Amino acid sequence: MGKQPFLSVISNKQELIFSTYEESREYQAKLIGLWEQQQRVLGYTEHTIALGTKCLNEFLDVSNKFIWEVTMSDADKFYLGLVGRGLAYSTRRKYQSTISTFLEYLKTRHGHEIWERYKVQVPNLLDKFNRYYHRKDDHNGQV
Repeated sequence: MGKQPFLSVISNKQELIFSTYEESREYQAKLIGLWEQQQRVLGYTEHTIALGTKCLNEFLDVSNKFIWEVTMSDADKFYLGLVGRGLAYSTRRKYQSTISTFLEYLKTRHGHEIWERYKVQVPNLLDKFNRYYHRKDDHNGQV
């Protein structure tokens, strides 16, 4: 993940905001924790929440970036790695669904806060070229 400290200069006599690598790491962990909490509100089991968190951490480890820094190229690289591991289409779709749900949560609940802190918008990682759709044959061999 970006090991350089973040610097944001704000004009109109507002104070400077500095986020170190460690502060950004803690902030990302806080966002993931809040998302886990929201999953509990929706009634997801602890097992499902743990799998979702594992998925997010795998994605962030592969991208080596903070969630607000990732790009479509990072997502494509990650999904290609899932294909390379021989994971079923349905499993890859579940990974994508988890990542997309988390990003949508961030956009809706914390997008403004992320903008204020880093001056970036929560990224959109899906388009028609990398989106997994529900298929008849994605049930691990069952039709």
